[in-house]
Amino acid sequence: MQTATILNACLVNSTDGFYNGNFSAIEQMDRPPTYGTNVFLPTHNHYVASGAAALTLATITSMKEHVKQHGYNTNLWGMMNTDMVKQVEDLAGWTGGTAANPVSGAIVDQVAIDGFAGRLLGINWKTTEWMPDNYLLIVAEPEGGGDKPLRYIQKKNPSAKGLILTPGSYEVKYPLINADYIHWLEALVVLRGAGVVYRIATTWTDPTVMTNVRE
Repeated sequence: MQTATILNACLVNSTDGFYNGNFSAIEQMDRPPTYGTNVFLPTHNHYVASGAAALTLATITSMKEHVKQHGYNTNLWGMMNTDMVKQVEDLAGWTGGTAANPVSGAIVDQVAIDGFAGRLLGINWKTTEWMPDNYLLIVAEPEGGGDKPLRYIQKKNPSAKGLILTPGSYEVKYPLINADYIHWLEALVVLRGAGVVYRIATTWTDPTVMTNVRE
């Protein structure tokens, strides 16, 4: 549930997530701040459709550009599920040749022997089935260990922390029968330029990360 809540804050297009062309009143801005010579439009958006039904390496390099142009140049972390890992592995002939006769290279050889895992195009990739099909997420960890891109939020009141038992109605003497547990938590993106989400499709649609989580 915690993983789903954190990913939901990243993957759903809202002012609680990465830049999406909208700003809350508390931000007191109408566009991302200028970085170096990079000036951004009010419509600047980090929730992007790739424009194609299949993954390409250009999609990943475009994702990197989205994050780096805001000044996040190091410690890039990516997340994908096994469906996307398969699509990466299917690109194993990217160094040249043909699909039937790829030119040997370090990446091609690694994929051919062990499958894809770990680092690609300067990004440290992690595989999790909490990521939906056809979505890729990249988040940058600020250089020097500064503020984290996301904040994990819980209630200040100690009685609202952890698992809260809601006794069942079967019998007072047996409170665990038909009982439920409640756990209140929330996540919020605080560095809105430090991450980007791509959907491998021609149009953007928010994923339903919380489908398998009771709310």
